[in-house]
Amino acid sequence: MLYLENKLSRSVFTPQRLDVLKLLGSQCAISIANAKLYTGIQYLKENLEQQVEERTRSLERSMRETSAALAEASVYEERNRIAQEIHDIVGHTLTSTILQIEAGKRLLYKDMQGGVQRLNEAQDLVRHSLNEIRGSVHMLKEDKYADLANMLHELIRDTERNTGVIIHAAIHDLPEWLSTAYKKTIYHALQEGLTNGIRHGGSKEFHFSLMPVGDRLEFRLQDYGIGARMIVMGFGLKAMRERVEQLGGSLSVDSRPGQGCMLWIDLPYQMQWIGEKEWKKSRL
Repeated sequence: MLYLENKLSRSVFTPQRLDVLKLLGSQCAISIANAKLYTGIQYLKENLEQQVEERTRSLERSMRETSAALAEASVYEERNRIAQEIHDIVGHTLTSTILQIEAGKRLLYKDMQGGVQRLNEAQDLVRHSLNEIRGSVHMLKEDKYADLANMLHELIRDTERNTGVIIHAAIHDLPEWLSTAYKKTIYHALQEGLTNGIRHGGSKEFHFSLMPVGDRLEFRLQDYGIGARMIVMGFGLKAMRERVEQLGGSLSVDSRPGQGCMLWIDLPYQMQWIGEKEWKKSRL
């Protein structure tokens, strides 16, 4: 506050002089306001730097924790993938091996040579399964699904020969650009479906079809075993459903007592085809 007083002479504070005083007072007020503003800015700057440092340390901690969590999740996912593949391979092979051994034991009393042959085939099955497991663990079998139709026919022939069941198959022309994930899902779904139908359903006959319909692949596997009123999904079926759902598809099982089971899988591939096309363009 500025206070001026004059009692000695008159007309000292003329309008012009008052205007000058007002101007000086305004400039002083502006300078004081600027000084306060500068002080505030300095405080905010110093405080902001401290906050940024604290936030940076917090983010670094969070990133380390997130990185560790992602690494752990990746390891778990890989372990689960290998476990699923081993289950698919072992389950199917052991079912076929058990049937081979049982047939061999029966033949030993009637046909020694035929029985020995059956047991040798069971031994070969076990060796083949061990090789498959090694391939899954070391991830050396990624390209074996290149010719999916041939792999499916080979699986069907081996299953018929080793278990004595009859499988009627209709495998239509499949898109060549199907990814390995699609092929593995389809192959192991057939493997698991046949294994469950033989082991749990006691089925001696199957009907299998795989065909493109519109923008999806239709997988159908019908067995003619004992069936059931309610299907309880074990490890194999749960793993199969997870694979299908990861690809945007759906899986269901329809079972009735005395009428067997129908395994339904629908896999959309239109989006995957677009992605593959764009990938090819990006590579050109």
